[in-house]
Amino acid sequence: MSTAGTGGSAPRFWSWLAGRQLWLDSALAALVFFPLGVGGVLEGWSGRGEPWAGAALLLAGAQSVPLFWRRRRPLTVLAVVGPAVAAIVALGLQMAASVVAVVIAVYSVSVHAEPRPRLVVAGLVVAAILVGVGGGLISGWHDVVPFLTPIAAISLVGWVVGDYLRNRRRYLAGLEARAEALAVEVEDTRRLAAEEERLRIARELHDVVAHNVSVMAIQAGAARMAGGGETASRALESIEVAARETVNELSRLLGVLRRDDGRPARDPQPGLEQLDALLKPAREAGLAVALHVTGERRSLPAALDVSAYRIVQEAVTNVLKHSAASRLDVAVGYGAGMLTLTIADDGRGSSAAVIGTSTGHGLIGMRERVALFQGELKLVSTPVGGFAVTVRLPLG
Repeated sequence: MSTAGTGGSAPRFWSWLAGRQLWLDSALAALVFFPLGVGGVLEGWSGRGEPWAGAALLLAGAQSVPLFWRRRRPLTVLAVVGPAVAAIVALGLQMAASVVAVVIAVYSVSVHAEPRPRLVVAGLVVAAILVGVGGGLISGWHDVVPFLTPIAAISLVGWVVGDYLRNRRRYLAGLEARAEALAVEVEDTRRLAAEEERLRIARELHDVVAHNVSVMAIQAGAARMAGGGETASRALESIEVAARETVNELSRLLGVLRRDDGRPARDPQPGLEQLDALLKPAREAGLAVALHVTGERRSLPAALDVSAYRIVQEAVTNVLKHSAASRLDVAVGYGAGMLTLTIADDGRGSSAAVIGTSTGHGLIGMRERVALFQGELKLVSTPVGGFAVTVRLPLG
């Protein structure tokens, strides 16, 4: 437990630290000036006068204080720190603060400056290494080479590290931007898919409702013609007229929900009685298919019947497309007040959490149909490695 707590606190600490960059830069400048800079001046002061000490302290401040602005003005900081360090070297001081200051300045240019100045600074650092080595070998500047060359070499390392971090930050920023764009695209796709499924469901329900209302109109007209008294005749006539008007309104509704080709579907809507035909393609694909029906079969409301059929159809389609299964079990349970549908396979399976967020049209269609009847949808991986869809639809 303690390890987990430590691992969780470290990211929070670095996040807290990253949000306080001004504090960090202030502390860095103070550290380079004191104790490193002042300590170097005191160490080299022996036998020298106060004017020398004052100049050394001024240069120590010039190489450290500008580091406070290293993120916002990296080139300006390097332009001040570089000559200050050179002057310190000329005075004969070899302070650790000079090494730290110039490396930080070069690193800051590599991370925060524009591309062209970054390359110019890298070239200058390489030139400083060559000048230091060449000068020591040719001119005999042996007192300068042991200090100038290492500073330039370490500065080059700082530039390379800064270049790596800069590229990594840009890469991560690009990944974040692409992830945000992908999330927006996925959400738009899911929303459009849900709208398409709702329109498809509405078209199917239109056919069911229009058929039922047409039957009402025909039966009312037949009863009215058969007689039965003036009052009953008027009532039946009123029902007939209302039914026919409803059918006309539903026809107008279908004009809004029509297919892209502008023609309504003419095929009768299927129901659970056609499950054997629905499962035929799965059998032909080589799957061992079993259909189990429990409870007493009964006549279902037409809208519920077609929606139950479509749910099974979409689940079976998902199995054929994605699971690589060898067996498919479909169970239909007629309960006292509940219709239960279970579609299970022995394929690759999938995490319920991943499937639950899928944007696949089949799963979206299931959710929309289940929500229409205020039912329940459950998606789980099975113990044998497959996947199961369980739907419960109220009959009342």
